[in-house]
Amino acid sequence: MHKIKLLSEKSINQIAAGEVVERPLSVVKELIENSIDAGATSIKIEIEDSGKSLIAIHDNGCGMSQDDLKLCVERHATSKLDESRIEYINTLGFRGEALPSIGSISNLKITSRVHHSKHASEINLNGGAKSQVIPASRDFGTSLEVRNLFSYTPARLKFLKSDRTEKAAILNLVQSFALCNPHIYFQLIYDSNAIFSSVASEKLDQTLISNVFGEEFGSKMVAIDVKTDYLQIHGFVGLPTFAHSNMNNQFMFVNGRIVKDKLITQAMRAAYYNLMSEGKHSAFILSLTIDPYEIDVNVHPAKTEIRFREPDTIKSIIIKQVRERFKDSSVHINTSQPTIQYNSFSQPEYNTRFRPSNNLSDSQKYSYTQKSYFEPITSKLSTAPQHTVQSEIHIDTQYNAQQYLGEAQFQINNTYIVAKSTAGIILVDQHAAHERITLECYKNNLPDFFNISYLLVPIVIQLPQSSVECLLGFGDELKKLGFIIERNGTHEISLRGLPSIFDQDKAKEFILTLSGYIEENESIDIFTQYRDEILGNIACHSSIRAGRKMNIDEMNALLRQIEKTQFSAQCNHGRPTFMMLSESDLAKLFERT
Repeated sequence: MHKIKLLSEKSINQIAAGEVVERPLSVVKELIENSIDAGATSIKIEIEDSGKSLIAIHDNGCGMSQDDLKLCVERHATSKLDESRIEYINTLGFRGEALPSIGSISNLKITSRVHHSKHASEINLNGGAKSQVIPASRDFGTSLEVRNLFSYTPARLKFLKSDRTEKAAILNLVQSFALCNPHIYFQLIYDSNAIFSSVASEKLDQTLISNVFGEEFGSKMVAIDVKTDYLQIHGFVGLPTFAHSNMNNQFMFVNGRIVKDKLITQAMRAAYYNLMSEGKHSAFILSLTIDPYEIDVNVHPAKTEIRFREPDTIKSIIIKQVRERFKDSSVHINTSQPTIQYNSFSQPEYNTRFRPSNNLSDSQKYSYTQKSYFEPITSKLSTAPQHTVQSEIHIDTQYNAQQYLGEAQFQINNTYIVAKSTAGIILVDQHAAHERITLECYKNNLPDFFNISYLLVPIVIQLPQSSVECLLGFGDELKKLGFIIERNGTHEISLRGLPSIFDQDKAKEFILTLSGYIEENESIDIFTQYRDEILGNIACHSSIRAGRKMNIDEMNALLRQIEKTQFSAQCNHGRPTFMMLSESDLAKLFERT
């Protein structure tokens, strides 16, 4: 057995560097965070050879004195922690080993000048070896130059990603910092070429978003600004129709820190549920401000994960506020304009999973997309309310200028309604629009669909003790959804009631699935999703069909009902229900611009 010994200072720093510096991107992140904490309003980043040859950060922050320079390259030296309340973290960096760790695997030069000093000072670290502090020349602020990264740990070079990948990652990081810190001017110079310069502003706005992502992206984003006693949220959320196949356009910040938080991601997915096509992801930029005592940022070495003291509160606020933003479909008229291509009127290629094939029988059409936990949908259709325009829309069909969907003119192929408004020409998919109207009507009358069926013989289900406790903890919520459960021993529960529309033969399977979901997510959102899917399919069957001829009064009545119904800009499956061609769109179409 080997004797215990103390590691050398060089080895300690290199081990710490292995945690802090995974790739050049890690160095860029650490140094930019230091500049932000120093109060900089301008940060210039220079990169050469994907960061392997040079990473330089120049800022106009508060700077460091000679004494500060001596200490900043020592392990666990920091200006960012108050030891009397060490859990109160209101800065981005606080570990204290970043600079000595970086200096142990590269050639690091730090030049800095404080405002009251007549000249700057400089210190160098080469493989961990520290130089003396010497006089230097520069304006107020700090410059850090990292050269020959990993030259003292060459094995790490074998595991770096391609130059193209590293370039994209660094650009994405700098743009994220710009979104999170709109008051700071960022410039990124990559191999002597300026590839990004931000537009500094007082707060995040569509100008900055367009600067980062382009004008079309910015035009598809809707502002959200919420302040409660517990939490403040500011940012922009993408329209449900502005969906993507990946999560690359999702940006989350907590107290100015860039994070990748599972809770926020889950909350946003729930907020967009039923508003977006399946398999798609929303775009959003959310900045959360919360009391530092309410979060734990020391969860991950890269500081990208956050632990919230009250996760359920955070999640519910986000879901409520985002969905509230999309309730009024007029936001889609005011914010989003379709991209018009000359001589191209092709119908968007929607997700056909929700469109029954014409070759299926009536009994198949409305059951093949259903979750197996529910009874075949046709068994419920005979008792489902049959909503039609004539029987359900009892409103004044007289058009006025305040009604943003305008006045109906005619139908195209008995499928699309063409309306004229002060904003332009409105195109409406009559089936998709009425499908959403019908679904929201059903959701407001849930007892008609989800009354409880009490079981003569309870279903006994064996579960791990932790799952039993978890399910019973959600007993009241489950009862509101039609499930009556009781304890039946340490490892069993008795299921005494089910929603009337639920398939009794699948009850045990569903409870097992539900218990696992609750333990992982601490919510019962999964049943709400199942519930809305079956209501959506009933609504699909009960709504006006494509090919149905409508008179002008019926068309106008449908337009007025769309304007009154929440979330009516999308059908139940996330497809758009209406689009607008403005005067400028028409001008582009006919090349009059």
